[in-house]
Formats: sequence, C-alpha cells, structure tokens
Amino acid sequence: GYQIAHNFAEDWGRWVEIDHDGGYFLAVGLQNLTAEAPHRWLASITPDTPTLRPARKLFRKISVESRVIALRDAVFEILHAAEGIEEVTIKAPDDAL
Repeated sequence: GYQIAHNFAEDWGRWVEIDHDGGYFLAVGLQNLTAEAPHRWLASITPDTPTLRPARKLFRKISVESRVIALRDAVFEILHAAEGIEEVTIKAPDDAL
C-alpha cells in the first residue's frame, strides 16, 4: 500500500500526496465528474512526465515511470472496485502509460 503524506480537499476534488523516498512529488488529483450515481471519476497523476531533471543536475534524468505506473494501477483498481463508479479516466505521464 501507500502512505499518504498530505490529503487536501480542493474546490475541484481531492489532492493526495504520496510519501516516498524519490525526492519529488508523487501525487494524485481525484475529481468526481458527476454529482449522482453512476459516478465518473478523473484522476491525474503527478509527475506528468516519465522522467524528471533534478534542479541542480541538469544533465541527469530520473525515471519516474515505474512509480507512476504503479500508482496509476492502484488508483484504477481502487476506483473500479468502489460501488457506484461507472467510469474511471486516469491521466498519467504523456497519457501514454
């Protein structure tokens, strides 16, 4: 499972930051697109690119793809298992994952 670092209510939904040792934000934004059942959910995974460049090491890239894919799959599984949710759309790095 995942440890939650921060969980915020926003006007558009929820922002959930994941606690991990990667040195970058790993988070998911969750938005219920419909007020009544059947519910449609949109999840946006951050970071939204498969690699990152550390601020002080411009010529080095960090691959975040495996962690983002794992988070995407976990969010998808959790939302699909919930009663009353008909559709789940997940935006992840380049929408290619």
